[in-house]
Amino acid sequence: MAVKNVFQNEEKEKLAEELEIANKELAFQNEEKEKRAAELEIANKELAFQNEEKEKLVAELVIANKELAFQNEEKEKLVAELVIANKELAFQNEEILYLSYHDSLTGLYNRTFFEEEVKRLEVDRQLPLSVIMGDINGLKLVNDSFGHEFGDKYIIEVAKILRNCCREEDIIARVGGDEFCILLPKSNEEITQNICNRIYKECKEHEKNNKDEMYFISISLGYTTRTIAHELIETIMKEAEMAMYKHKLLETRSLRSSIVSSIISTLRERYIETEEHSDRMKQLCRATGVALGISIIMLDDLELLAMLHDIGKIAIRDVIINKKDKLTNDEWKEMKRHSEIGYHITQSTVEFQQISKYILAHHENWDGSGYPRQLKGEEIPLLSRIIFVVDAYDAMTNDRPYRKALSENEAINEIKKCSGTHFDPNIAKIFIEKVLGKAWE
Repeated sequence: MAVKNVFQNEEKEKLAEELEIANKELAFQNEEKEKRAAELEIANKELAFQNEEKEKLVAELVIANKELAFQNEEKEKLVAELVIANKELAFQNEEILYLSYHDSLTGLYNRTFFEEEVKRLEVDRQLPLSVIMGDINGLKLVNDSFGHEFGDKYIIEVAKILRNCCREEDIIARVGGDEFCILLPKSNEEITQNICNRIYKECKEHEKNNKDEMYFISISLGYTTRTIAHELIETIMKEAEMAMYKHKLLETRSLRSSIVSSIISTLRERYIETEEHSDRMKQLCRATGVALGISIIMLDDLELLAMLHDIGKIAIRDVIINKKDKLTNDEWKEMKRHSEIGYHITQSTVEFQQISKYILAHHENWDGSGYPRQLKGEEIPLLSRIIFVVDAYDAMTNDRPYRKALSENEAINEIKKCSGTHFDPNIAKIFIEKVLGKAWE
């Protein structure tokens, strides 16, 4: 029994030892588990941190991608703008190049290009080389009569005619205000003469087809042909210019007379009273001149002045000439220009030059308050003083757009009232007493 108990006790001790070992093992395992749990927690935290970092990186990457996309869009815009800017620059360069070699009004070549072409064509293989020099007839008269807008139109029409009549290989240049020059490479005298004839013919055709125009297209031409290599182009150009001027002397006088006749006809068409007014003025002026005892030559000039004293009105707008209400300050300034315009028109025409100074002064007042030069008393030419009185009387005794006619007595009283201020008192008195047959007092 005792042995059995000892055995059992030993077994219990063994079991207790094993249990203690197992408990220690279990405690160790639990410690390991706790360590692993702690490590796992740390690993989870690390993983969470890494995930947060990844999310931040992803967010930054998204922002970076958006920024990159924006930058790419901006680059594309800049590229597009640069393309447009380059095209614009290229266009401007072409425009500058075109303007540097072309006349802005007509589109023909200018003097700069012409002079370069002269150098280029001064070689043997271009022989025979012909030069045509052209000068517009009556341009100054057109500018003075109708204004520079009409003058520009005149120049443009001439340029069109030159283009139509010349060949594609010919060099046509506007080398001055009213001057043109044409270079004709490999062209003999016969070819050049034919081209000149075509130009003259087309000018005539233009006149036939534009009868309502207030001016005629006319150009004087001269040409020379270079056939020998050692001849200088400058020399043949001078010869062409001399030939042109000879022709111009023959053309200009008749053209100017035609233009002035056209102006008179146009005035009569625009203002119904003009022809009747001119007839009355001629009669009254001649009677006044006779009463004053002026010479026959001056009487003839006075009669011509009666016809042409208002010729400058051709350049005044119809709306001003025919206005029924009082003119504004600007309109009155424009109206007052007609005496100066008339002066320039008649000054440029030999047949009428002797009356141009009278036209210029026919609105000067005796007291110096007139226009355009504020002449006073006998500084005003005699014929201008006569026409001023007669014109005023005729204007007062006939209907105007802005008022009805005055009676003869009313007009006489107005002349008396303005005698010594507007009118030469001696001429006013003689006009009333000798021409109208009325008493001064």
